Amino acid sequence: MADTAIDTVDYTNMTLFDLMERVSELDPSATVALEARMAPGSPKHISAKSLARGAQGGNVDDMLSLALCCHRGLLGVTANLDTAISWYQNAADRGNSRAQFCLAIFSLFEAGTPEEDERAISLIRESAAQDYYQAHFFLGLGFLQGLFGLPKKPRRALKHFFVTLKLRPDFRAIFEDKMTALYLDEKARLPS
Repeated sequence: MADTAIDTVDYTNMTLFDLMERVSELDPSATVALEARMAPGSPKHISAKSLARGAQGGNVDDMLSLALCCHRGLLGVTANLDTAISWYQNAADRGNSRAQFCLAIFSLFEAGTPEEDERAISLIRESAAQDYYQAHFFLGLGFLQGLFGLPKKPRRALKHFFVTLKLRPDFRAIFEDKMTALYLDEKARLPS
């Protein structure tokens, strides 16, 4: 299965972050096989050193990819959440929507204070304003269920879900699975 998921992704002009994100959506276990395909000597080789040079030189895509390497311990980089957050922050400070979203997720699930939640939702909204599909999907879930300090507003949730589908039509199956699960959960809560 892992090789099949990797083979369905077009590598052309993709950053490491984009590639890992797309492959993990298809099959989370495929990221290990993907890393092996990028090893030294392979035609798709990506080195942590080249990412670090690019990131230090101001390349936002390399900052984001290096943050991912630090976060997940990829390409021989030792996993270090503080370093990952620092690179995500550098990319977010330059307006990168994906980095803003990653920082927000860290804030929501790591810090957990109301102030951090507000900051996180602000970052997710900035990311959504740049049409990052995951930010729209996350806001949709937040408004649908009233999570993370967002009011429960189903119409606003639908708006974000529709934008998600517009940006990523291939996301439809994931979207339908999530919506079916949410529907069944809500239905189970209703009295018979």
